Amino acid sequence: MYSSTLPGAVRNNQTWSNLTATQPSVNSVINALAFQDRDMNIMYTQGPKTTVMFYLSTKINLKSGGYVSVHRTLPGIVKNDNTYDPTKRSWFIKAPKDSYYLNGPYVETFTRQPVITLSTRITSTDTNTRESLETVAAAVMLISELSTIGEITVRSRDEMHSLLTNFVYFV
Repeated sequence: MYSSTLPGAVRNNQTWSNLTATQPSVNSVINALAFQDRDMNIMYTQGPKTTVMFYLSTKINLKSGGYVSVHRTLPGIVKNDNTYDPTKRSWFIKAPKDSYYLNGPYVETFTRQPVITLSTRITSTDTNTRESLETVAAAVMLISELSTIGEITVRSRDEMHSLLTNFVYFV
């Protein structure tokens, strides 16, 4: 978890407890993102081996003007860089609504393999606090394995949107 009011990532139980106790939206987001774990695990373990990692990150824009972000990955990883904030990454910043942002190719930190990242954004409002939420779903895919998808002909923007939605959520 990250907060604009803290110098880095939340790394201890006391800070986590304080943040979740003072920001009601945080617990709602944590529970909502955890609800996706089963689906992300199925996609990761049973889908084609093109995907290195899935990201699911939500930025809670607080009424006070700051933000808190909650970040989940599959497989789970620990970022040792205390300054890493997913909301500052290009895959989060540039992810559009109703379409997709393609980032890369670049060498992925953990696998040291060339990859691309495909991301998309959903915006909503917390029904209790009325704070705005920006959720970005992203898939990091190995370039060497993209050829396993095969040749695809896309005839329209709607077909591309449908194709990428299925690719991100079912691969």
